[in-house]
Amino acid sequence: QLEQEKQQREQADAAREQTQSQLEQEKQQRELAEAQLEKTTLYEYLFYCHLYLTKPMQVGSADKSTQGTTTKVTGRCYPGKILPWEDFLKSQEDQFNRLRHIFGEERLFTPRSHIESLGEKVCRKELRSEDDLKIHQHSAIQIPVEDIFSVRSQHLDWEDLNIGNGLVFENHENALKNSSKEVEGASQSLFKSLPKDQLCSFIYRGGVHRLAFIIEYKAPHKISVEQFREALCKPNLCQDVVNLGIISNDATLKAQEKANKIAAMILTQIFHYMVEKRLPYSYISTGEAFVFLQIKEDEEKTVYYHVIAREDASLPDVPDSSDIHARRPSIFNTPVNQVACFCLTALQSERFSHGWQVKAKHVLPTWPDRLEDTGRDDSSVIDDGGK
Repeated sequence: QLEQEKQQREQADAAREQTQSQLEQEKQQRELAEAQLEKTTLYEYLFYCHLYLTKPMQVGSADKSTQGTTTKVTGRCYPGKILPWEDFLKSQEDQFNRLRHIFGEERLFTPRSHIESLGEKVCRKELRSEDDLKIHQHSAIQIPVEDIFSVRSQHLDWEDLNIGNGLVFENHENALKNSSKEVEGASQSLFKSLPKDQLCSFIYRGGVHRLAFIIEYKAPHKISVEQFREALCKPNLCQDVVNLGIISNDATLKAQEKANKIAAMILTQIFHYMVEKRLPYSYISTGEAFVFLQIKEDEEKTVYYHVIAREDASLPDVPDSSDIHARRPSIFNTPVNQVACFCLTALQSERFSHGWQVKAKHVLPTWPDRLEDTGRDDSSVIDDGGK
């Protein structure tokens, strides 16, 4: 009898423990589901955007990707000097601190579950062309950045950001032409307008779109982050490519020389547009590399650069947000944050005068008509979207 009662007590205890365990498990599942639907803080938003939108990005192999047509840079002005943007990270850090100060721990941004769902769609396909890259960057970078600037915080410093009603990314200039009364005048006489597929960013203020900067996209299989960085380390890159072309017979050196030419042509294209639109800031994106550019008003022949790689944000694959604040350096390096901070800098700048542009036109060198006529290897031509 005693043994039977003991067994019954043990069975009852086991049943209670099992019930308690089930209740705790159900509670954890409810909390997880609620957390998935809960709005995110700035840190969490940047963390999940990288985890689900940029980190899983897949790059197609070169042999299965578009070859496209030559990017035409003939007659376009190129920088005489390419120098490191020494205070870039300091500027980015200052802007990041402003965003952190304004948003704090407020839950204002898209829930994690929505970001994860978007990532499953955005990163499903390998990137094999500029068009693929633009589609990915629209969802993975532009929409998150627009969301950051569309959120309205109650913080008094929000108005000091000088962003009006937010910013918007456009793939044409119609918004600018239709809403702004600014007359380009000299700009139109000196340069042709931007190609329709050249992506631009505008600030929206009082019903007027103001051009803030330009983005140049190039498919990541065309030039690696390492090749881009090595090419840009050459202060006279563009001039050297124009003068020397590709001369090495060594396979490794020849590959870098081709990469140098690709980098020089990409840089020439966006630099020309920056001068055309009188812009101090713009950037290049391959999805893998983000090359941020600056022209200073009194140094029109020089472009300053800083390269941020997608891999610089060393965040874990496991979606654990418990130690997000401990990962601040990596969150700072995420592409969404870097572009958002860069936007703040660009939006607070003023475009150069028409007089500046006229001067630049007269002093800047231009890409020669036909490099191939000199007998140099032109096999490194870069893709223009395969159109």
